[in-house]
Amino acid sequence: MGSKAGIGISVGSDSIRILKGQRDPNGLLQILDAIVLPSPLREDTNAEVLHQEAKKILKSRKFSGSGLIGITGRELILRYVQVPQVSEQRLKAMLAYEISELSDKIGGDLATGFKILDSSSLRGFRDEQLALVALTKNPFLESLFRKIQRLRLHPTGATPNSIALFRCFIRQGSFDSNETLLLVDIGKNNTDICLCQQSKLLFARNLSHGAALLTQAIQEQLGLPEAEAERLKIQESSLLPGSSENKANDAIRYGAGQLLSSIKSSLTFAKQQLKSPQLKVDRVCLSGGGGQQKGLPEYLSKGLGIPVIRFDPAVEIDLSLCSEAGKSLITSAPLEWAVPLGILEASTDETGFSLKLLPKIYEKRSQFLEGPFFLYLTVLFTISYLAVHILSTQRQYDILTRQKQKLLSQRNLLEELKESFKNSEENTRQYQGKLALFQDAILPGTHFFKVITKLNAKIPSNIWIKSVAIKEESQTQKKIIEIAEPMGVVAAI
Repeated sequence: MGSKAGIGISVGSDSIRILKGQRDPNGLLQILDAIVLPSPLREDTNAEVLHQEAKKILKSRKFSGSGLIGITGRELILRYVQVPQVSEQRLKAMLAYEISELSDKIGGDLATGFKILDSSSLRGFRDEQLALVALTKNPFLESLFRKIQRLRLHPTGATPNSIALFRCFIRQGSFDSNETLLLVDIGKNNTDICLCQQSKLLFARNLSHGAALLTQAIQEQLGLPEAEAERLKIQESSLLPGSSENKANDAIRYGAGQLLSSIKSSLTFAKQQLKSPQLKVDRVCLSGGGGQQKGLPEYLSKGLGIPVIRFDPAVEIDLSLCSEAGKSLITSAPLEWAVPLGILEASTDETGFSLKLLPKIYEKRSQFLEGPFFLYLTVLFTISYLAVHILSTQRQYDILTRQKQKLLSQRNLLEELKESFKNSEENTRQYQGKLALFQDAILPGTHFFKVITKLNAKIPSNIWIKSVAIKEESQTQKKIIEIAEPMGVVAAI
């Protein structure tokens, strides 16, 4: 697997948490940076000022990229639809009809998505499947996308926070064999829940209240402003058994009781949807900022009759490449980063369980890119490209063929020249041999004429030459003649 980079964006009512990371060659997630900014969902008078400040912070940190947005709360609806086991095409048609009916009941323009859950381990689903359907209002999602884009970030889709929580735990948590776990992430105003078994998601739900229930209880019972009630909840209140009796502790017990009731009702609802009334939960794993409340795991454990532990998602993650500011944010409050980590997991690895929603304008683009018309265009472009490539290749082949023929002709010419040179060399040797014979033949005659000429110049006119004989001398005699000849004539008369 290559090192794919991406971002995970968790949008809360007060703040937005963004993680930037990448996959190493082994597929492990490496965190590069983390940042907390004011939420784009805030509607106070300082929203635009906060937005501009957020842009400056992101620019100074060189924080950019594309990835999923996590959504939850009142804007997200999760429904379950039982469908028969049919072909994928027919399944999509059936779910489209179910989603259309849900849209009519809820009202408004909706963005939707669905995912078939693995219910093979449940006895109630032998001939049926259970589909998880996510719905959110399309204007809300389009507005959220635009606000994130104004930060120069690029959302690729939205995913429920409960799905992201599951993705985080699958990667960073630990399962025992056949163990059924309930994951609970408590934010300020929202709580995300998912039920999983043998590393498979069985059920997901989101609640539109969270740790603010405890703060509100202190506010109402003690008559304090929100900021003071929040400080008292975090610094001085506890749900631990045996903690001192005071009004603040009594107040947060009331708020925690409301939270406990919501979790219990969610479990009951899950068993109904899964057709498993006897389903047993072995363990509860708690995360989110609200999960840090003193004594909350012990309080929930007593109320549910199930072990409850805190889930720290930062224990196993790789922070070696993370900025110091980002590392400090994560390690100082690790429970708050479970959902952002899950969103980042889904952004950088599309092979795992995922459920993505898109605003309709983006969905139409996606459908166009995946539809038959774009497929025809792609095929046509591919054929055109191949045709051009074939023609270009043919031209190159013709050029290479002509060059080959030219080189072969030159080679043949060189072979002919080589053969001609060999023949010329042989003729030259023959001519040299013949020339040597001619030289040997004419050499005595040359000396003869020289001797006659000199004798005629020296002897008296009344003496004449009667006969001349040419006799081959030994090499020694020739040397003597060659030496004596310049000094006089050597002849026999």
